[in-house]
Amino acid sequence: MWANRVLSRREVFGFFLAASMLYAFPVIHADFRYIDDNWRSLLLEYDLWRDQGRILLDFMLKGLSFAPAKINMFPLPLLIAMLVIATAMTSVTLYFFSRPSLMTCLVFLPLLCNPFFLGNLTYQYDGPGMVLAVAAALYALTNNAKSTGLRCAVSALLIAVVLGLYQLTVSVFVGLCVVEFVWSVRNKLPVKDVLSAVLVRGLQLTVGGVIYFLTAFQSASSERGRFLPLDSYWLEQVGAKLMFTLDKVMLLFNPVLWAIAVVLLAAAATSYLIVVKQIPEMTGSILGKAVISVLYLLVVPILALCVPGVMLLLVGDDVDARNYIGFSVVLVFVFLLSHELFIRVFKSATCVLVVPTVFMFSLCYAYGQVLIAKKELQTATATYIAYDLMSYNELNTKKVFYYLSHPVSVNWIPGAHGAMTQMPVQRYILSSSNAMLFPEFFPRIGITNVVNGYFKGFQAEINALKTQPCKTVVNNPFYAICVVGDSGFITLKYRADPEDYTEQFKRD
Repeated sequence: MWANRVLSRREVFGFFLAASMLYAFPVIHADFRYIDDNWRSLLLEYDLWRDQGRILLDFMLKGLSFAPAKINMFPLPLLIAMLVIATAMTSVTLYFFSRPSLMTCLVFLPLLCNPFFLGNLTYQYDGPGMVLAVAAALYALTNNAKSTGLRCAVSALLIAVVLGLYQLTVSVFVGLCVVEFVWSVRNKLPVKDVLSAVLVRGLQLTVGGVIYFLTAFQSASSERGRFLPLDSYWLEQVGAKLMFTLDKVMLLFNPVLWAIAVVLLAAAATSYLIVVKQIPEMTGSILGKAVISVLYLLVVPILALCVPGVMLLLVGDDVDARNYIGFSVVLVFVFLLSHELFIRVFKSATCVLVVPTVFMFSLCYAYGQVLIAKKELQTATATYIAYDLMSYNELNTKKVFYYLSHPVSVNWIPGAHGAMTQMPVQRYILSSSNAMLFPEFFPRIGITNVVNGYFKGFQAEINALKTQPCKTVVNNPFYAICVVGDSGFITLKYRADPEDYTEQFKRD
């Protein structure tokens, strides 16, 4: 059958390159500046990545800019990253399968097409670096240097690269090591070799962490990423984050997808049990087999913990979809074990993997339309405000306007209501950190005197209100503009009215 025809390395790479570019197209087409992209595109010199220990991301953007600044060159960095991740997925596919087919390629496609990873790809600045971090994690697993020592050194360096680009991506390496362990048991490798590989992977991870700590981490100064205090509430907080993660994963499913998920999970569970029965047949001591049995029972819990990753242990409840990079390895694990059962029972059944793959692409393209709807609403709102600022005599003479948005951020997008209702995970991927409009958007339409009111100068203006009268010039359902002295305030309002514009007609 064409789906199980053996592919050459070049064909595998061609598949992954085409799939990667096709997957990235909706994000590129939308050309949407996502959260931090708004201010980063204006403030070209900033040390936030360096302060967070992500110094390699800083170097990458400056290197591509050929300038001492981080210029927005989207989509060039993303296109380069897609080329690199395609080669990395080719490498990992050939690492697990010596005779790869189209269906085995689908097994590893979730390393990029993880639904939650769409949030990462949306960043025009951070996104390419996050993709490269995933690629580095894959190469850390598959590098085939001749000697064991050199192999360990290369993998450790690549793990340090992963941490220097985006620390949370290390969960991809950990998860793939778990999948590699299961695959080794499936292949009935000698017990000594399997346990030795586990120790080597642990050593690589440790040495990579030490290299990162002694290099890029030394530039970190941000308080972000503090660990939860080990007190009486620690277990409760970790449990709450696990339940939050489960709740967000459930957003992916509807009745149709539940049916597909049940089939895949049942197949993966069956394959998992078949493999565990092979442990007694492995060559080695009884003690070694006992250790492997214990490790094998820990496989599923470890993979589940890889979904939130280190975010599980950090202070703060603001866990966004982009933090769930480890979910990609869970999908690979389920796809791999399902494929293993299908290939044993009925080869044509492997085509079942096409269905979740098509869903991942459908979700991506629907998300691209959500981004476009969000961008159109932002542009319209900014245009309305700009028109008022230039049209009213009380406003067009003011030196500066301080922009204030409602403290409750909301993705109120009537144009995308249908998509976000039928695919609720879309709203989560778009992130609650997204405001209706960011003040840095205004220079794009020629307004250069609107600044973020929560920063420089804001408190001085608030104090001025005590002695000077404040006059409201514009007041509509979207925003209000008032003036005081030589300055003004733009307050974006919280939209509590229905997002579904057809609701009023339903009531009638």
